[in-house]
Amino acid sequence: MNDIWVATDQSDSPIRAYNPTGTLTYACDAVENVRGLAFSFNEGHRYLWASNPVDGMIHQIDLDPTGIGGGVGGGIGSHEIEASSNPVTGAVTFTGSGFGGDAVIEVYNVAGNLVLSESFDGSFTWHRSDGHGSTVPAGVYLIVARDGSGCSASLAVTCLRD
Repeated sequence: MNDIWVATDQSDSPIRAYNPTGTLTYACDAVENVRGLAFSFNEGHRYLWASNPVDGMIHQIDLDPTGIGGGVGGGIGSHEIEASSNPVTGAVTFTGSGFGGDAVIEVYNVAGNLVLSESFDGSFTWHRSDGHGSTVPAGVYLIVARDGSGCSASLAVTCLRD
């Protein structure tokens, strides 16, 4: 993790990470009033620990909800996945290479909940709005593409408010 992590008093995303060039790479509003951050690693998962002095709690956020180790945003081996835009507003197209015909693409929120799972033929467009007034909330999502051989690639995208 070469990102610079900060806790802020901004209610929309009190936890933020910036890469060395100053680009926002992670924003999370899962824990309010964050004042301290720490990291730990266990069994292929990277965890972010955040303290909230208001409620006296220390919260654990799984940065690898699918158990994929390594850096978010990179592929494993010759498998790669990219986003047409990041941050994302209305829709984003994910393209990937090196996957077999049985590949799937999955979208997880920062709590590790599966938001979407679809077959993946090397290109998939994710529309944050379902056309019926329901929109995926702003935040950070982990995108994972994998095939039946166990090969996978992942990246994190930040969805902004429309």
